[in-house]
Amino acid sequence: TDARRMRRMRTTKSVIRGVPVCPSACAGDLICTVAGAHEAVCSCESDANCPDGQKCDLETKQCVAEDCASVLLATRPDVEVATDAASFMAAQCSNKDIIAIVNDIPAISDYGYVVFSKKHIVGPNYFTDIPACKTTERPTVFNSIGLSDGSIEEISIARTTGPANSIIKNVSVTGSLSARNVTFQGNVSVETPSRKKSPTEAASILQTDEGIDIQGKLTLTAYAYTGLMTGDASDDPVYDVKISSGGALNIEMGKA
Repeated sequence: TDARRMRRMRTTKSVIRGVPVCPSACAGDLICTVAGAHEAVCSCESDANCPDGQKCDLETKQCVAEDCASVLLATRPDVEVATDAASFMAAQCSNKDIIAIVNDIPAISDYGYVVFSKKHIVGPNYFTDIPACKTTERPTVFNSIGLSDGSIEEISIARTTGPANSIIKNVSVTGSLSARNVTFQGNVSVETPSRKKSPTEAASILQTDEGIDIQGKLTLTAYAYTGLMTGDASDDPVYDVKISSGGALNIEMGKA
């Protein structure tokens, strides 16, 4: 009969070699729809249908990767999110303690240090509980950062940086570092960006006039005539460079 024939057709379309196309064709909680002979379409109706780190695009009904910024904006009201130069500058006046840098921040012309006080300036990898952030590449800030009584973690800085009474953790700096009472944790690297021509142009890759505490691995890489200076050019005493248990200071001076 016609009814029996239609039932047989539906069975043929939804089965591949004895295995139903749906729901086996779709992973997790995706919705499976038979679209044709041996063909299924996997779609979503809400974020609950998608794997961790993805959300449902309600227009295409497909799961798409979440980005770190959108997740932080939706779930972390205690975090100020900086995605560009304008929001990075505005973050100086934020009443939130955590400043998340989720993209590269381009250089702001004719501007010196971007100064923060009592802030924790962090990159996406700081948020280890958020898959979209944990897998995001470390961003670079192309401005000098001044910081007091805070921390900088999980970012790269392509200019001179001046932290005081702060923690620097898992940070790479291309430039120089003027550190006053700073604790280094994780892996921190500082590298000079240009060659010095003679001793008269000597400069310090790391200068401290109130001491530093190295609790992680601090690597200094510099060209000739560049060094580590404790104290300043006046008659101030030499300040401590403390290497705690488990800490390490690696210095490669005289780079070719």
